[in-house]
Amino acid sequence: MKEPRVLVINIGTTSTCMKSLQEVNIWRVTHTSVQQSIPIIKKQYIDLFCIEANYFNQQIAHLLTLIKDNSLKSNILAIIPNERDIKQLFLKYGADDYLCKPYNCEDLILRCKKLTQCLSLNYSAVYEKSSIRYERKFNRVMYKNTYIPLTPTENIIMQLLIKQPIITQEEIKKYLETKFGKKYSEKYITVIIHRIRKKVKLSIGRDLIRNKYGSGYYIV
Repeated sequence: MKEPRVLVINIGTTSTCMKSLQEVNIWRVTHTSVQQSIPIIKKQYIDLFCIEANYFNQQIAHLLTLIKDNSLKSNILAIIPNERDIKQLFLKYGADDYLCKPYNCEDLILRCKKLTQCLSLNYSAVYEKSSIRYERKFNRVMYKNTYIPLTPTENIIMQLLIKQPIITQEEIKKYLETKFGKKYSEKYITVIIHRIRKKVKLSIGRDLIRNKYGSGYYIV
């Protein structure tokens, strides 16, 4: 099994985590600038981005969006000051976790292990409802033994439908906006749900997603 790849990016600050991560010797750790990271993000899969910054600006927003647009499976750890607005902005634009400075090295290592799946986790790796399931390990949706080909955004919506008894269009919209830091119209949500239903029916011959008027979407 290959060592998970960790890329450390510093913005307006020197690296405080590089040495600690290298000493653990379970990751392939490299360091780069924002400018040099862009071709890496576009060409290589990185398991974890450690982004150290003392502020949040448009350059950081663009970087976070670029990472998530290229691979939703890549995780981002923000190493930042203990300031509410900065925390909210990093999370809004796609950071999966944050660590406030000054921090304990043990906290850094534990967060990185969790984000690179180097810890034995005790939560379910599979979510299932009515024979349709989301497999966390492979990041895919299956119906019995049939794979349902979905885009990353469609995959996320299917996860929500599988995990929730019923979910509204507004709840889906808010979840996507929080995760990706973008605005989505109700029409977009309607269209993407229609596409998911069509793909499911083409794959398995059944329409599993229903809409209960005034309540939301659910899987039968």
